[in-house]
Amino acid sequence: MVRVGVHVSIAKSLDTAIDKALEENCDTFQIFTRNPRGWKFSPLEPEELGTFKDKLGKSGLSPVVDHMPYLPNLACPDDELYGKST
Repeated sequence: MVRVGVHVSIAKSLDTAIDKALEENCDTFQIFTRNPRGWKFSPLEPEELGTFKDKLGKSGLSPVVDHMPYLPNLACPDDELYGKST
């Protein structure tokens, strides 16, 4: 079976991505779990993750794909950037 989805924002909260995917009649969706253009990030809060998991379980959406940030480069010759990339 072919699954059809879109990339959705988590700007308001992680679980609103599920709402947006359902509004778009998707079977699946993709998100960034942090800023894709910066190295700094805040950990996701356990309560937020719990709400996301509960809502996802009821939604029927799967699989959910976490899009990797744009910055990692495993071929980078700079030790600092390579370290951040791994």
